[in-house]
Amino acid sequence: MRQHYFITNIEPHQGSILLQDKAVCKQITSVLRLGVGDEIVLGDGVGLRAVCTIAAIERTQIVCTVVTSTREPAPAREIRVAAAITKRDTFEWTVQKTTEIGVTRITPLRTDRTIKLGANLERLAAIAREAAEQSGRAYVPVIDPPMTIDELTAAEQSGFWCELDATTPATVLHEVPSCVVAIGPEGGWSAQEREAFATHNWTPVLLAPTVLRAETAAIVAVTKALL
Repeated sequence: MRQHYFITNIEPHQGSILLQDKAVCKQITSVLRLGVGDEIVLGDGVGLRAVCTIAAIERTQIVCTVVTSTREPAPAREIRVAAAITKRDTFEWTVQKTTEIGVTRITPLRTDRTIKLGANLERLAAIAREAAEQSGRAYVPVIDPPMTIDELTAAEQSGFWCELDATTPATVLHEVPSCVVAIGPEGGWSAQEREAFATHNWTPVLLAPTVLRAETAAIVAVTKALL
């Protein structure tokens, strides 16, 4: 039977955990209809994972008895995707799917051809948390505030940017200790942005021989980096 996994604000305990997150409590009692004696797994999103049984369901909280708890090590490699901000539904889809695959950090990127410049960070963080629950990840990826390419290249001394006429295959993303890859908007990079990447010694890579949508490119990039 599949274990139901929830990420919430918890601390390691020897005995019990009081689960007070309203959304999680509602999902357990009203959606999944779990009851006393059922087993769940709780995590804090930064490595702590506790296998618990439901001891009591009260009006404002669920009392969970800890069976075992472990602290998983952080991912050995950072896989950071800096993706140009697209319309809300496609960017949220990008966050969801790259989280399921294993991205560790997502940076919304403002580019010269980006139409939408802002991002609802609270909603994106919730989507990343839910995707981590779905995929059983002990760590939820970090969601950065939106950055420009100048800010990104100042923070990262080396990285990769996806370009259709690049000659370096995307297999290189798997070969570096940590991977930072920039995904452009639907309209592509501007000449100034290409120059900025080149000036900071970033490497252009070819993800596929065809033109990919921005959200597809992000998924392919994370997959190439991990597999």
